[in-house]
This record gives sequence, C-alpha cells and structure tokens, in this order.
Amino acid sequence: MFLKKIPPLFLLGLFSASSFAQWNPSPGWQDSYGVDGQCYCNSTGSNAYDHNLDQKTANTPEGVKSVPQICADIQSALGSGPTSGRIPYNDIQCGHGPANDAPDEAGCPGRVDIGSAGCDVKGPTWNLEKVYGDDSDNANSVALDRSDWVIYASRRASITYRTVDGRTTSRWSTRQSQSDGQWFEIDLGKKVKFNKIVLDTSNNPNDYPRGYKVKVSNTGEYYRTAATGSGNGAITTINFDEENARFIWIKQTGSTSSWWSIGEVNVYVDQ
Repeated sequence: MFLKKIPPLFLLGLFSASSFAQWNPSPGWQDSYGVDGQCYCNSTGSNAYDHNLDQKTANTPEGVKSVPQICADIQSALGSGPTSGRIPYNDIQCGHGPANDAPDEAGCPGRVDIGSAGCDVKGPTWNLEKVYGDDSDNANSVALDRSDWVIYASRRASITYRTVDGRTTSRWSTRQSQSDGQWFEIDLGKKVKFNKIVLDTSNNPNDYPRGYKVKVSNTGEYYRTAATGSGNGAITTINFDEENARFIWIKQTGSTSSWWSIGEVNVYVDQ
C-alpha cells in the first residue's frame, strides 16, 4: 500500500464514517479502474492526475518513481485491460493510494459507481511485480534513503538533484556525446552497506552508459574498484559484493554519440 500523505488530524476529526456519505461520489471522480483483477490508471483527459497527483511518488521494484511514470509503465506492460466490466475508483490505485491531497479522497477513496455505499469498497492494488518483473532473486533488496545524498558530476552538477526527485521524466545529462572520463559521484552522507546500483534512463533509452567503472571510498580520498561493465538498455543494474562506504564514484568509460543521462539513481542493500 502506497500512502503519499497522512491527512491532517483535524481533518480526520471532522469526518466520521457516517459523514463520508455526504460526498455522494459520481463516476466522474475516477482516478483509476479495476478489471479482471488488475488496477489501471485513468491518466488521460481533464481528470488526469488531479490534486497535484503528478507530483507524488511511490516505491517500485525499480526504486522510487513518480505516479505518472508508474502509470506509463503499467500502460506499457499491461495495456488498458478489457473495456467491459471496469469498476471506477476515486484513487489512483483503485482505492489504496497514494491518495490525493483533497477532502474527497479521505472521504471516499473507494468505488464511485454505486454512490456513497462504495466509499469503503476498494479494488485490486497495482500489480508492480507483473509490471516490472518478478524480482524474487532480490526479494530482500532494500533501496537506501536518498534524502541526505549530495551528488556531484563532471558536467552540469547543478542539475544532479533531478536523479533523486522521483521522476524519470527529469534527468541529469552530460549534454555531450559519451566519452571516457565523464563521472557522477554520490556522497551518501555516512558509511552504509550496499551491493547494487540501478541507473534508470527509461525516458531517454539510448542514454545508458556504454561502459562504466564503479569505485567506492570511506573518506572521499582513497577509492577502491567495486564493479566494471557496460549498460545495454534503459535500466542499468550494477551488482557487486557488499561494500560499506560513504562515496560512490561512477566513471563513464564508453564512447557513443548519445549523451550520458540518468533519470533516477537508486542504491540497494540485501537484508
């Protein structure tokens, strides 16, 4: 279950279960629909991403992503589902959240096709394993908290924050052809354990690194090599033996006319 914001306590106090009925929901409030056991986003038209839902993020098997990106991935992987038998919900995940920042979401996050009786009726959640693949081999892999990261780069360092904003639609890039020596560095803020890095360039699928070398350091002065390799698609997953370090330095070692871009970067540890 993905919750993007807990309603203010005073709001919870204002609305009892019986008062939720006053919303008298209508199908026009639809944010998503369920059909054949799947939940799909209703992300088109004037109803798309109301109440700033496009600014919200949620965890996925590929790290933190924005709601629009998750919806686009669902559309790409699962399509739109059958046109008959759809049940509409006033919440992006068929009643389960992340909820919109509006009273009607707290009052009626459920079905909107059967009147107020549907407010507490929820459907299927996003099936993100089906969208992003069964990651059973990495079932215990946990993404590190990114809130204290400081990120540097050989070029355009002022926009590296885009790689941790939860939106693959924004990106950091070299804005020049890939060449050996371009680099990207993460200061994790403290020494932590990790054994996997994922670079997501799904919105710019040709901008993956043609080659890479990953080095890590405890102090930012003495670095040791953790991994070398090359990307081959929009998601570059770099696995290595567990490290305990503060700094991660990724050097781009390949050559191509495409820019080197990173839409989102996540670091993981097995627990």
